Amino acid sequence: ARTAREPDDLPTIRALRPAGPRRIWERFDAKTYADRLRGALLGRFAGYTLGAPGEFWPVAEIEANLGRGIFTPLFEVGWARFKKSESH
Repeated sequence: ARTAREPDDLPTIRALRPAGPRRIWERFDAKTYADRLRGALLGRFAGYTLGAPGEFWPVAEIEANLGRGIFTPLFEVGWARFKKSESH
């Protein structure tokens, strides 16, 4: 079985980030920051839930393994919706 290879510990994440300044804004705007943080977290959650189980798999291999307990149920529901939307 394939697994995603994203780090989940802070030292590894820090070692992989590019060099450079860490300051993003000249001034801090709490609303802007909250919106960006919310978007980043939702994107990360969606990626892990829907994307990671089938990441780097060819379409034919995903389809051949659906329903075999390899993918999460949420991934399979998402895949079915994607395929349905693709046919319209």
